[in-house]
Amino acid sequence: MRHSKKFEGIKQSVENGKLIYECEQNYFAVRYEKMQNALDQQNKIKWTVEMIQQLKEFRVDDSEKLDKLKELLEDELPFPQIKN
Repeated sequence: MRHSKKFEGIKQSVENGKLIYECEQNYFAVRYEKMQNALDQQNKIKWTVEMIQQLKEFRVDDSEKLDKLKELLEDELPFPQIKN
């Protein structure tokens, strides 16, 4: 919400045929990257939840498969985890 006024002001400038300053372009680039990262993280979480649901539905209890799945999920985490 706090960024909406800034976005609206920039949009008005573009609609009026004005140039966008480099600092405004950088502002958009940073906001876009943050939004894309949040969306990527959300998709990973959604995939993980769906995978867990499928495991429950198929009653997977093969510890070797679950360990492999755990490793794959850990590889997808954005930050390295400390292993015990």
